[in-house]
Amino acid sequence: MSRFLCSIFSFFKQVAGSRFAWATRNVHITALNDSKYVGISLYNVVLLSTTTAVVGYFLQDQHERSYILTSVFILLCVTITLCLVFVPKVREVAKDPRSTAKPQRAVISNVATKLSQDQGDGRKLLTDTKQQFILRLKQLTNQNDVLRSNAVKVCIRSK
Repeated sequence: MSRFLCSIFSFFKQVAGSRFAWATRNVHITALNDSKYVGISLYNVVLLSTTTAVVGYFLQDQHERSYILTSVFILLCVTITLCLVFVPKVREVAKDPRSTAKPQRAVISNVATKLSQDQGDGRKLLTDTKQQFILRLKQLTNQNDVLRSNAVKVCIRSK
């Protein structure tokens, strides 16, 4: 029963990882655009997990061989996944190790095109929203300071 629950949990983790990879597929920053590699990694995990399950089923009577093959498949799966995710980033750093370029912000292509279409009204709306946010933040900060000073006064009186 425990193995079954672990398998269900792993399946949901893979579905969540697929969802995140799909959501970030339009990011145009080389340091962040690894959704293709995450997708390949998920395919790799599913393929090797299925192979492990089939081999484990046929080798139920031979415990040592089953353990060895399962261990090898797990190590292979983890190694391939880590290489797919991190090797492209290491290669990017190796190309230009003394890069002084500023880190880029993530921009999703749909948002960028929509902002470029609504240049006049969109920028005004964004600045108004930003100003309202800053004003609300100041109000909450002041309220927090008042509540904190009241809490200190109550603590001092109770001693």
